[in-house]
Amino acid sequence: MKKKHRWVSLRTKMNVLLVTVILFVSFGLLGICYAVHSRAVDRYFIAEVDKAARAAVNDFASDSVLYIRKVVVSDEFQAVRAQAEKVDDESILKEWMASQASYMKDIPAIDYSLYDSYQVLLSRLTALRDVFGVTSVYLRYDLNGVTYRIADPEGGLLRAGTVVQDGETLRPEEDNAEIWAVVHRGDRGWLCTACQPIPAPWRDGEVIGCVGVDMDMNQAMRERHRFLLNSILFVAVLTAGSLCAGMLLVKRTAVEPLKRLAGATRKFTGITGDYTPEDIMREECRPGDEIGDLYQDIREMQEHIVENTRNLARIAAEEERVNTEMRLAADIQRSMLPDVFPPYPERKEFDLYASMEPAREVGGDFYDFFLVDEDHLALVIADVSGKGVPAALFMMSAKILISNQAMTGAPPAEILDAVNKKLCASNQKVKMFVTVWLGILEIPTGVMTCASAGHEYPFVRTAEGGFRLYKDPHGLVAGGLKTTRYKDYQLVLRPGDQVFVYTDGVPDAVNEQGTRFGMERLEETLKRLEGESCRGVLEGVKQAVERFAGDAEPYDDLTMLCLSIAEGKKKEKDN
Repeated sequence: MKKKHRWVSLRTKMNVLLVTVILFVSFGLLGICYAVHSRAVDRYFIAEVDKAARAAVNDFASDSVLYIRKVVVSDEFQAVRAQAEKVDDESILKEWMASQASYMKDIPAIDYSLYDSYQVLLSRLTALRDVFGVTSVYLRYDLNGVTYRIADPEGGLLRAGTVVQDGETLRPEEDNAEIWAVVHRGDRGWLCTACQPIPAPWRDGEVIGCVGVDMDMNQAMRERHRFLLNSILFVAVLTAGSLCAGMLLVKRTAVEPLKRLAGATRKFTGITGDYTPEDIMREECRPGDEIGDLYQDIREMQEHIVENTRNLARIAAEEERVNTEMRLAADIQRSMLPDVFPPYPERKEFDLYASMEPAREVGGDFYDFFLVDEDHLALVIADVSGKGVPAALFMMSAKILISNQAMTGAPPAEILDAVNKKLCASNQKVKMFVTVWLGILEIPTGVMTCASAGHEYPFVRTAEGGFRLYKDPHGLVAGGLKTTRYKDYQLVLRPGDQVFVYTDGVPDAVNEQGTRFGMERLEETLKRLEGESCRGVLEGVKQAVERFAGDAEPYDDLTMLCLSIAEGKKKEKDN
């Protein structure tokens, strides 16, 4: 049972394709816009952080910051901070800082402690944070590859003097070097950070410390998400409108015209009987696009079909007439070849069998055998050049001429001489020829007189040596040259001996690879068939050739004849 394929309408396929393309383009553009906007937001944040860090440098270039930095990184401060951290009480550190004078201790009018100076510094950092709109502004200092926090409004006093754990991203190549704005993840979270060194011009450019500025990148992500959400809403509305318009356009410009064309085509193909010009489809279809071209092409195709149908009907009638004549010609040709075996059941002196398989309806090969008189049996096998009807007609002419000449009782060479002259006389335009092997057996003695007009060598089987190729004297093909003369030769056949003759269709048979059957295979086949009857020999050779050829087309007519001398013949004669 034929499997039915699942049917999906063209409209559905085109709509699916349209939806796929529009969605692909829409989301592709959305992704590109989001990526471009995200990079722009990141660049903005980086630029702002770097700008804030550079602007804040001048606010901290003072002896106050230098003094606080020296105190914070001192061993004494680190020891007090460690004690306060151990008991988690920053008041210890606060009291210690309050007991320490500030950098303005030499000015009697101003009574600032270190703690007061530190609080002023924190307030300045907080003010700068608010002015620039960043997450945090702080001071840090690098000493022998270790980065210390100097002042950070985001932490308490206990964070002052602690070691920064920013990892490789924010580790400068040298102490207190400039760090351009970079996005990283540290102990404060996901940040964009920039650091700028604070030089002290009055101290020959000595670096007091570094201003660090952080911007929370989650703020950038919120900006990205807001843009993405707005973009998705806009793309969704635009995509829905595009899909509706596209589907309507597909329906009107492609699907409906194609449905009309398909219906008209099915109506045309559903006609039983002969097509007529009235059956050609006539639909309203606009020109100027591929569907219009398709409509015109289908109309032209249907016109050709109508015309070819009429021509095919005429050709079919003519072909049927030719086939009938060819079958009649094949029947006539087969009727001219003796096909009743054994042909002489009353004659026990010999056994005889022959066969002919034409490559086409009619062939150019033929065989013949007949009694010239009670003591002489004529055997003929021949191969006309060419194939088909011309070869068959030439074959019939040659067969009749050989038969008529053989009945005169002349030897084979004279018979072939006479046949050759008559064929040459009427062969000026046809230019065909025939190879002939002719043998006349003297039945009582077993002596066979033979002559060959360019035919294949016969195989002769004797009791002593089995089948052997007998290379007889060859003459030119009959119908080739009027002055050709042929020679007789004799074979002495004893009881049990066999003669096998054939046309070139046997050794020249080819298989699908183009390899010939060849004389060696033929000789090996005959040796395997020793002891078989004449019919068994021919059938064995035919089967061997067919097995070898396989599915290859027949190369030529396959014609064979075999004669066997009866085993009891000599004893009967001697008695």
